Amino acid sequence: MNAERIQSVVKRSRLTMLSGTLALVTVAAFAFFSYCVRNGNIPRHVELTSLIVASASSIVTIIAGIAALLVALLVSRQLKGCNIAIASVVVGSVVLIVLVPDLIHAKRFNDIDRCMHRLQNLGKEITEYAKSHDGHLPAADNWCDLLMDNSKGLSRDSFSCPAYENGTCSYSFNTNLGGVRLADVSPHIVLLYESDSGWNSAGKGELQSTRHEGGCNALFIDGSVRLFHKSILDSLKDSYYWEIEDANEKSQ
Repeated sequence: MNAERIQSVVKRSRLTMLSGTLALVTVAAFAFFSYCVRNGNIPRHVELTSLIVASASSIVTIIAGIAALLVALLVSRQLKGCNIAIASVVVGSVVLIVLVPDLIHAKRFNDIDRCMHRLQNLGKEITEYAKSHDGHLPAADNWCDLLMDNSKGLSRDSFSCPAYENGTCSYSFNTNLGGVRLADVSPHIVLLYESDSGWNSAGKGELQSTRHEGGCNALFIDGSVRLFHKSILDSLKDSYYWEIEDANEKSQ
């Protein structure tokens, strides 16, 4: 076996091992992305990152596998002993095909993140309102108007979810929090949640909207925002998230 042939064999071996390693990485990334989707409590940027990593690694896996097969054909004129490379191409292709719908609809991730950002901004505005009103939260029946009057930096667009921009408010205020002192409320209480009920809407979860492919964003008193997926959406209606007394007891 001449030196050139030896180098080709070594190169094929390295490409084969690389494609096999990449296939394992692809499977792990895909498994983590699937876990993020099912779990519902994973931050959206983590879910998006896992989607990108899984997609990118599947493409690289396919390329590495094909390269290993091409080198094998050039060296031995056959695909004998290329099971790992073939398996890598198959794994990468299957994962990529499964992820294509999520990649096509990746805009939903951007809409969800932007919606969360708007909810967080509204939470800050509500906190500022409380600071200028002796620590009290706005009244539930006209909270949008009160926030608009209290802040010159707000517009009607500030109250709209990017996935539902129709010129009105995309969120509802927790009825139980109208006019109460912010300092008396547990951080575990829902302050705002997504709904389609319009301007100055208020309720206790019964008005929730699932515009994010079955998910509903909710802003808590502590300023955090969570996306509730279909699998755990009913928990949003539990009294623990809405009744001040129940939440205070739970947090102790």
